[in-house]
Amino acid sequence: MGGHGEIDKSELERLCEDLPEGTYSLMSGAVLEYTLHKKSIIFKGTDAILVIIRSFNTVETMQKRATEDRFKSVLLSTVTHDIKTPLTALQNNLSLLLPHVQAEGREYYEATSIATRVLEFYLYDIIVFSLSHPA
Repeated sequence: MGGHGEIDKSELERLCEDLPEGTYSLMSGAVLEYTLHKKSIIFKGTDAILVIIRSFNTVETMQKRATEDRFKSVLLSTVTHDIKTPLTALQNNLSLLLPHVQAEGREYYEATSIATRVLEFYLYDIIVFSLSHPA
């Protein structure tokens, strides 16, 4: 869609429908008048019109991504907190049980203790990853 004449008026009208908020009128000879916040701008030529439409679409896409990234960040924060709280309780309870564990229960205690440390390790990996790859 590079030069003039490669896109017809009906296609430009369809593309203009995607313009946000403002109003537009497509005039003859590939001239677009776009009004936003009571200010009008005239774009002449197919290339100029396509540039403005693509610019709005790019901004809209970036805004959607930013919103999605914020939701991901909140979800990750909530999930890591919701996992860490019971994990900490398990670890604390295990440490309180240690003096009372009999020899035959020692193997189960060790396995459970190792499992909680592994979960903690994975949880911290998730936290570090989220901090190094901000949403």
